[in-house]
Amino acid sequence: MTLTAAFAILRRFWWALPMLALLAWGLRVDSLRATYKGKWQDVTTEYAAFKTAIVDKTAEALAAQKAVNAAKESEYQEKAREADQSIDDLRARLALRLRQGSGGGSSRAAGAAAQGDDTAVPESLPASPPGTGGSVQVDADTLAGLSAYAIKAHEWAVSLENDK
Repeated sequence: MTLTAAFAILRRFWWALPMLALLAWGLRVDSLRATYKGKWQDVTTEYAAFKTAIVDKTAEALAAQKAVNAAKESEYQEKAREADQSIDDLRARLALRLRQGSGGGSSRAAGAAAQGDDTAVPESLPASPPGTGGSVQVDADTLAGLSAYAIKAHEWAVSLENDK
């Protein structure tokens, strides 16, 4: 076929050229659509696996954090219980000494034995100084115990603040 024969055919069927171009473009679009549809399915599957992995990791992290929080909570409860026991002991000692100030020495010894108090309780409390209206004096041991409790409570509060 010569070039002139090819031009003759093109002149005769010139109206078919746009249709051939449109057909080629349509086939290319369909091919691209099929390719991207397959890739879209791959991406969707990969995203679902990623989402499942993230949910699993999040659940593991939450469980670990709950365990840490529970351990800290039990530690804080133990410290609070110790502080409460300490202040209860100090209150009992103070109440015992106040009662002993109005009672006799034998009840004081019995109360100390019942409390399991290893510290020596004096047989009598010093008399109130004149002009105090008969108020009860607190001895140095009780004040030292209350001070120690206050210091421990402060240290505990500071440790809570530092743990954050």
